[in-house]
Amino acid sequence: MIVRLRRHDPFWEEGKGARRTHRRVQFQGLLALGMAIVACGVTAAAWMQLLALTSTDGRRWEPKRLRLRLLWIAGKLARKSRKTWLMLSRNAPWISMFTDAMTRLQTRPAPT
Repeated sequence: MIVRLRRHDPFWEEGKGARRTHRRVQFQGLLALGMAIVACGVTAAAWMQLLALTSTDGRRWEPKRLRLRLLWIAGKLARKSRKTWLMLSRNAPWISMFTDAMTRLQTRPAPT
């Protein structure tokens, strides 16, 4: 994918054409890194559906619905006694499915 740079873009530099080409290649690397991060997130969500949401409706949900129902549950990170705790909202509509999925993942044997 080639991105055309204009004068108002932050990656544009005045000077020789080699600098602009270098910046273009560097920008393409950033795009590839962003795409790899998105692919890892999609893969993690698919594995969570396969392993944790075995006997629920969440296994058949589309990624958008999964994100809206399970991954957007309000929470806080709390640190106490050298441990970090995730405090989740009790009033969330899908909290029981989320906690069941997390306990299922924690009780699975470690891969060898």
